[in-house]
Amino acid sequence: MYYGKKKRCTLIVDLTRYHEHLTPGAKGFLIPELTMSNWGNEDRFGAVKFDCCGATLDILFKSLSVEEDR
Repeated sequence: MYYGKKKRCTLIVDLTRYHEHLTPGAKGFLIPELTMSNWGNEDRFGAVKFDCCGATLDILFKSLSVEEDR
């Protein structure tokens, strides 16, 4: 589970097996303190709400490029 501020992120892997719009480059927001499955309780996952389709899934942090605060 991710703790912190809501952050912009980009998917860097192909997850079309979970949703047809989740291709590399899909943008969304990393949502703090939210889990969508049992996997989301692990500290290596964060819940991401994607812009393209509105889907929200727990995604491995290594599968995301997270924009840093400016």
